[in-house]
Amino acid sequence: MTPRPELAWSGDVARRAKELEKGNGGARVIAAAVLRITAAITASTAAVTAVVVTTVT
Repeated sequence: MTPRPELAWSGDVARRAKELEKGNGGARVIAAAVLRITAAITASTAAVTAVVVTTVT
């Protein structure tokens, strides 16, 4: 199997790679994802609750 050629990183990709290399970045991205997921679960739970309450009464 032949090795893959090196990727030419530049601009935003290179900058992001350097941030990750220094250890700055993962926590912010994960925190934002957790907040979005929590908001989505909360919204869907509220919607299901409204449907159940409307249907039962």
